[in-house]
Amino acid sequence: MSWGAALRASLGATLDRPRWWLIALAGFLLRGGLLVFLAPIVILPTPAGLTNAVAPSLVGFVFGSPSDSFVALVVLAAVAALAWLLGGGLLAAWLEVTLVAEVAAGSGLGIEPRLRDRLAPQALALRLVSHVPFAIAIGWGVARVVEAVYAELITPGDVAIPIVLRVVLSVPDVIVAVALTWLAGEAAGGLAVRRLVLGRDGRTTPWHALAAGWSALARPASLGTLIVATGLLAVVAVPVVATAGYAWDRVRVALADGAHPLVVAASLASFTSIWLSGLGLMAVVAAWRAAAWTYESARRGAPPPRDRHAGAVEPV
Repeated sequence: MSWGAALRASLGATLDRPRWWLIALAGFLLRGGLLVFLAPIVILPTPAGLTNAVAPSLVGFVFGSPSDSFVALVVLAAVAALAWLLGGGLLAAWLEVTLVAEVAAGSGLGIEPRLRDRLAPQALALRLVSHVPFAIAIGWGVARVVEAVYAELITPGDVAIPIVLRVVLSVPDVIVAVALTWLAGEAAGGLAVRRLVLGRDGRTTPWHALAAGWSALARPASLGTLIVATGLLAVVAVPVVATAGYAWDRVRVALADGAHPLVVAASLASFTSIWLSGLGLMAVVAAWRAAAWTYESARRGAPPPRDRHAGAVEPV
């Protein structure tokens, strides 16, 4: 099966199996997608409010004497992130293993997935290790972003430009490094999990799967899947978030102006319908992306056709 045929087959299989949508959506939300859908209803603070809230703590951090409140805030954020990372990550890994096994079983490529017992912790470990470059990029960029935020709060630039955009424009190399390492870690980790689940024998260790995931990422077909899947995800997510954000602003304006209850109800219904429709679209796209990666991995492990005139196209 060629790369293009695998993409088409994975799309057809996804559209026929709504169960995959629910599994993929749950995994997507647990692994950070929830933040994307919360973005429309989060009100960003003004520069003045941000200054009053964080400037005292940042002053101590920048000059090497962080306050107790800043240390407590950092510790609390770290504990919450660790709990989400391990608890939510383990559940997301179990969902991913389940979806990979179901997609592989219905791929028609002759791949029999391994038993799913005890694979979730290994899948989580593969995901976490694959994101080590991302963590390094975050660690390298945090100090620079904090310095950029502090500089904007003390001596703001063009106030016509939102402060978030001004900070981003002041550290473009950090943004690029974080984005690229995140994409590479996501793709390599996903391929490693699929190698672990689709291994034909019990000797496929997590280390072998991890090495296979990163090496597979260098193949043109894997890069093509990464570009197409990520591009489609962005094409769906950006308009949904923007539209939901606009609808939520209408709700806030209606409430603040004391509009008629019917106007408030209509605004709230409009936001809710857009938000839920966006979740539905993301569920399908996330399921197709997972299926596309699984088909890409499965077709590499599929046995060759016995009939040399079967018309199969060699993988890219």
